[in-house]
Parts: sequence; structure tokens; C-alpha cells
Amino acid sequence: MKTLLLDLDGTLLGSRKRLHVSFVWGTLWWLARRRVGPVKALRALHELRMGIENHEPGILNSRRAARRFARVLGVDDERGYELAVRLTNDVFPGLERCFFPIAEAQEFIGWAQQRYPLILATNAVWPRPIVELRVRWAGLDPGIFRFIANNDVMHHVKPSVEYYQELIDLLKLTPGEALMIGDSVRKDLPARKAGIPVFLLSRESEPVEVEDRVWRGDFGALKKLLEKK
Repeated sequence: MKTLLLDLDGTLLGSRKRLHVSFVWGTLWWLARRRVGPVKALRALHELRMGIENHEPGILNSRRAARRFARVLGVDDERGYELAVRLTNDVFPGLERCFFPIAEAQEFIGWAQQRYPLILATNAVWPRPIVELRVRWAGLDPGIFRFIANNDVMHHVKPSVEYYQELIDLLKLTPGEALMIGDSVRKDLPARKAGIPVFLLSRESEPVEVEDRVWRGDFGALKKLLEKK
């Protein structure tokens, strides 16, 4: 393996159950201060999500989401983009208590960053400043990553195979020489269909190959696997 691709949520950064509710309430309050009622605000939030999840060729994730957000609010696309960015920048910093660092991940990264180029292959639904903020909440320096996936540079999101293919193309990676490391079968395993081997975090202390070039285990098992390669 020559390059490590790492998921963020659930892999490097833990979250608490109240995260979703806290974000929704923060968003509703932010929009209420701008005279947007709760029904319209919920619709706007829903359209933000749908804009991210529904791919349109050639349109960045952030711009797709902003366009649908703008339609609900009755503003033009550029104003919708500005509002979506401002909303995220205002609401997200207040959610720090909903997250926590993962000690085993910090220890692994300390070892791996001396040996491999690291790519933050997080789901590309947030702007880079918010992704970097969450990396710091994980107790890590964003500067250790050669590339950070975010919604202003990516056209696809997980769990699509195209997300991984886009990373391969952007970074000029040889798929078989990279390793995707994550915690989600649904979101991270599709990397295998793009030719990237996958390591899924679980409780096993030794690496277990569950199918061709797909392993599972804890961070200790991951280190053992890499030391053999």
C-alpha cells in the first residue's frame, strides 16, 4: 500500500446521538432569525440534503445543494450558496460537544503519517473549513492530509462508486496501491468496486480478510496488516 484514504466520521471522529437534533434545531433557529418559518426552514434543510445526494453531471456538490436551498428561500443561486455557507459556518462550531476524539485513531495516525501519504476521504457534504474544524475536534492537524475531500471540489458523495473514482482521477492514484479505511459497510465498502482495497474497522485484534482485498479489524489489526505489506 502506498497511500491511505481515511474516512472521518466514525473512523477518526466520534459523535453523540444528539448531533442530528442539535444541528436541525440550530438550523431552524438560524433561519428563524432571518424570518424563515419552521415549515419552510425544514423544507430548505431537506432540499440541502437532497441537493447533495442527487448527482447532476458537472455540478459541484455545494452548488447543487445551494441551488435547491435557494429555490425554497426564493433567492437566486449565488445568494443561496452564500446563505448555505454562512449557515454552516455559524451553526456548526456550536456542535463541538456532540463530537469526541478517538484515541486509537490518534495513535494510528501518529504512526501512519510518518510512513504514508494520507488522504481525508470523508463524505463530501461540507465546506473545507468545516471539515478542518472537525479534524481538529478529532485531535488531529488538518495539515497532515495531502487532500481533504469537501463539497466545493467534489461532484459525487458516498456511497457512490463514482465518489471513489473521482478521488482516483483527482489525485492520480493507482487504485490497487491505495487503501480505504473506514467504519461503514454502506459508505466505505463501495471503494472496492473502484479497485481500491478496503479496511473496515471492527473489534477484531487481528486483520481478517472477509473477501478479496477487504479486511476488517481494529486499528491495531490495521497496523499489523500494513506492516506485512
